[in-house]
Amino acid sequence: MYANSRFDCVSPTKEDLQRLMVEFSTNPSEFVRRASGGHLAETVALAMFAPLVPTKYHREVFSLFLKFLQEAEPVFENLGSQQSSCTLVVIKILGGVGRSSSYFQGDKTIALTFAKNWEMVVRWICRLYDHFKSTLDPFPGSGISYDDWYSSIALTLFAANATVGHVTKLWSVSDARHALYRLWLLDGPDRNDRLVPLCAAVLGSLILRQYEYDADFVTELIKFSGLGEEGLAHRAMTHLIKALKSGDVEDIRDNAELTLALVSSRDHPMRLVLLKKKAVPFLTKAFVALTCINQGREGDSDPIFIEDFLTHFEYITEPGGGYPHILQSLHHGFLLGLVNYGTLLGALHQKAIDATKHIIGNLMIKYLSFYSFLLGVLKAVKDINQDDVNQKIDRGVLKAHWSQFECYLLERSAYKALFELSIVSDFGVGTCAQCGKREVRNSFQKCAGCGNVLYCSKDCQVEHWKSGGHRATCKETPDDVRGWDRRDRKFSECVALFDFYRHSTSLHRLAIKRSCLPSISSDHSTSLPYGCSIDYSTVPPTLDVFRAEEDGRGEDIVKAYYERLRMNLLSQTGERFFKIILPKGNLSLKQINLGGDTLQHTGDNAKVLEEHGLLSRRSPGVDRDGVPMRVIPDQIDAVLEQLSPAKVQMGTHFRWNLCKPNQGHANVVEEIDKIVKFMLNDSGKSIVKQGGDVGLLNSQKTNSKT
Repeated sequence: MYANSRFDCVSPTKEDLQRLMVEFSTNPSEFVRRASGGHLAETVALAMFAPLVPTKYHREVFSLFLKFLQEAEPVFENLGSQQSSCTLVVIKILGGVGRSSSYFQGDKTIALTFAKNWEMVVRWICRLYDHFKSTLDPFPGSGISYDDWYSSIALTLFAANATVGHVTKLWSVSDARHALYRLWLLDGPDRNDRLVPLCAAVLGSLILRQYEYDADFVTELIKFSGLGEEGLAHRAMTHLIKALKSGDVEDIRDNAELTLALVSSRDHPMRLVLLKKKAVPFLTKAFVALTCINQGREGDSDPIFIEDFLTHFEYITEPGGGYPHILQSLHHGFLLGLVNYGTLLGALHQKAIDATKHIIGNLMIKYLSFYSFLLGVLKAVKDINQDDVNQKIDRGVLKAHWSQFECYLLERSAYKALFELSIVSDFGVGTCAQCGKREVRNSFQKCAGCGNVLYCSKDCQVEHWKSGGHRATCKETPDDVRGWDRRDRKFSECVALFDFYRHSTSLHRLAIKRSCLPSISSDHSTSLPYGCSIDYSTVPPTLDVFRAEEDGRGEDIVKAYYERLRMNLLSQTGERFFKIILPKGNLSLKQINLGGDTLQHTGDNAKVLEEHGLLSRRSPGVDRDGVPMRVIPDQIDAVLEQLSPAKVQMGTHFRWNLCKPNQGHANVVEEIDKIVKFMLNDSGKSIVKQGGDVGLLNSQKTNSKT
């Protein structure tokens, strides 16, 4: 029908378009009939007016576009002087195919027809790439601008994502992916600035779902671009930063989608390159910008980046374990973004909702055992408006998880206050991992392997390596744990000791049950025949006991137990979350050594606290079967008991941000600090409640062996 058409007669002028538009509006049936009869000008006009075509003509018009491309394909290379004019028509028709993607939703037959002709459409796109000359004059003699060509190719490729049920099949065609890569990589003087970010979004969506294709599209893109990981990462980050500076919401969303996809590449060097280029902070800025724009807008039409960011958050922020990248995200407003989005979180896909619950209810909590992370979280929550928490979080899907997060944050804030005023927070003092000798003049040496333990002498280092278990520990220490912050290590050990103490009664009973012995002496002046393990990767933490007799087999038992845990647990949770506590006389592989006198002292304190009616209202840990354990009150409970809800709470949540004292309100962290300073004053005394009165309990903090 079109093979013998004169293509040089169908490039409509502005006046022609106005006339054709009037004719089309007046009598669409006649207009479509003329196009079906072989009138190429009408066919080209329909391609430009595609979204305006009445529904009843959709199939006929879409078939016209495909029919032209089918008939022109075998003659294109032999058109001679008419080839440039034919190129113009092909580009217009391809643009019409792309603009017709709106037809697919209402008519699955049209979508299926497009899918069946996809390879032919892709061949035309590749053919146009082959004849492309330059961005200044893509097809000499055709009068086609770079923007017209780019728009038509982009719209045609984007149409693949509108074919529900066929998307995976269409993008399995390698030439289609290569065309998309090339489109994103092109830069022209008059490029369509809106379509370039859209291209990034489509590409990002494709990469994020590459598992559906059992392929590595990131490696394919790097190879195709010739830029290498560094060059490609630079290009993606440059576009994202430019979008953030412009403030254009759509550009931010689309460029962020691609950057997120690249940094989510599993086991790929591209991921590490982007992390070094601060991808997490800029992605977080994009997340916050989009949540600020969308807050309060029910039924947001396109939350795809927000969904993908939340779904992949844990993976992109925990490369090999550790929290530095999570802290980066917190510093740039991640929690603020969650609160902003508030009730809209419930409208996301279930996978994104579950991921968000896990972030708040597990990921953020498990790292609160580390001092640096705790400080970062406390700083982040100061930026959150408490009214927003009450109005948005409490009415959404995060209510229970946010409340749990706040409870742990409150508890860790009390730990922090006690820790900062105790001897263990003196970072100028260290302890020999072998003999326990205290360092006075910074003369101890770190292990050259892991950088995590100190020794007072060469003899102690050799002995700890040979018989103290450090040989196995040092060799198996992951790279991200080697030489980690002493504040984090000491604080996490302090938290572990408190948890051991408050669960000591349950642990003792568990040890009796597990040992198959009639009883175990509770006389803490002698060494206990069992050790304790605490896993902070679970919420609540999981506690367990194991036998550690001193009959010559104890060391082998401990090593065997540790090795079993390392194989079954540490490979999944990481060394930082796991603590092993041994009684006096056994050297801990995790550098926590409890003496009998410390246990006795803690037991006495707990009895006094219980006698005065103080109960522990904090969440207990669980045993390995998930059963909650009985706890006894400790100093943390004594601190929290002194908080005045009317002063430190707003609704059901705590006041973490700055407050005006003259309004009778207080920042809960500052209030905790005041209570602890009073408890641990110069006379070394602790505060407990005595039937409503205030009593004093000797703390003897200088006897701590933490």
